[in-house]
Amino acid sequence: MRERSRDRDVYDQIVSGQQAERLRSRTGRVVVRGKGNPWILDRQGLVRHYLTPSRYTGEPVDTALDGWIVFVQEVGKHSGKHRHQGGLVIYVLEGEGHSIVDGERHDWEAEDVINVPIRSNGVTLQHFNLDRREPALLICADLNLADFLGLDRGSVFEQLEAAPLAAP
Repeated sequence: MRERSRDRDVYDQIVSGQQAERLRSRTGRVVVRGKGNPWILDRQGLVRHYLTPSRYTGEPVDTALDGWIVFVQEVGKHSGKHRHQGGLVIYVLEGEGHSIVDGERHDWEAEDVINVPIRSNGVTLQHFNLDRREPALLICADLNLADFLGLDRGSVFEQLEAAPLAAP
C-alpha cells in the first residue's frame, strides 16, 4: 500500500511539472533581447548568452523555452578548442573564417550554417576568423539533442585550449 501512495506522489509531480512547462511555453517570453545580457570573456572567447537552461543555473526562467543553450560568440583570432558530443547548430552572423571539426577544415562566411554532428565519443571543435581587423560573430544553438539520445554530456566535455585573452 505504501508503494502505491509513493507512486501516486511521483505521478502527480510529473503531471504538475508537465503542466508548468506547457503554461510557460504558452505564456513565457518569446523575444529575448541582447540588451542587458553582458558580454563575458571565458575560455571560448567573448560570448553573450541568451538562453541557458534552468537546470544549469538553478534560476527559474521566464522564457517560452527552457532547455536550449543559445549564445553569440565573437571570434577574434580564434575560439577556444574543445571537445563535446556535438548537436550544435551555428549560424554565421558576420565575418568569414573556418572551423576545424575533428581535424577537418570547413570554410564559412556570413549567412552560412554549421551543423556540428553528434558523436558519443565527442567532437573536437575550434573556430578561426580570417579577418584580423573585425571579429566574426557566430550564434550557437545547442538544442540538447544529445540528451534525447541518452548520451552523457558531462563525461565528454573537455576544454583543450583557451581562446586568446580568455580568462583562466
